[in-house]
Amino acid sequence: MRTGFTNAFINKPLKKYYSYHGILMPCNIQPDPEPFASYEIKPGGGPVVTTTFEAIMKGNFDKSDFDYDLVHNAVESGFYGPYLGQKREDFGGGLYLYDIFRIVLAWDTVSLPFDCTILAAKIKATLTDKWSSFIFSIVVRNGMPLYPHIPVERRDYNFAMYSRYGGSAEITDPGPWELVFDEVGRSWINKEGYSKFILMSDRDFVSQPPVANDTIGFMDMLQFWKLEVTYQESA
Repeated sequence: MRTGFTNAFINKPLKKYYSYHGILMPCNIQPDPEPFASYEIKPGGGPVVTTTFEAIMKGNFDKSDFDYDLVHNAVESGFYGPYLGQKREDFGGGLYLYDIFRIVLAWDTVSLPFDCTILAAKIKATLTDKWSSFIFSIVVRNGMPLYPHIPVERRDYNFAMYSRYGGSAEITDPGPWELVFDEVGRSWINKEGYSKFILMSDRDFVSQPPVANDTIGFMDMLQFWKLEVTYQESA
């Protein structure tokens, strides 16, 4: 337990109620907020808490063809390594092979209090490789409740099954990497089950063909993909 004050509330044991698959369950807890974090907190609300979830599902996709539009709009794809971005390989004579890499992820966030206010959320991962000759961004999109599936399916690659834009982050040199959700993305955090998303290049997002090997690689194991959520309890 940390000491400190958050919105005039002293850290003390509380009783919270969780919606566990539709059933409200009481639980005595000791909140562990960040005492002086700067958030837009709800007046009259309870303590601010930050919790981290480990991914329970991940799917790595790679689709390739000599027709970029076919690759981009394909309804399914094969599974490949933990890469994101787009790649173009020159076969000469104006013939190019295109690859698009996308990643889908899911976290079990049902333990979030059903009446809490989500103040911030971010995906945390580890970059292992960067082949791109320029800086691009990774965007997060939402396909819930159906997409992506658990367990992952080949059709979870389908661009048309995801909507909107919930935040982005530029690629970096290998090392720790974070994508912060915007206001729209924060509204996607599911307090009653799984929070599920797709990650893709911003060039992929706007259907812009690559001109080189514009991809990055991530640490592949599930425990390296975190979802950090900061929320405020109800009063």
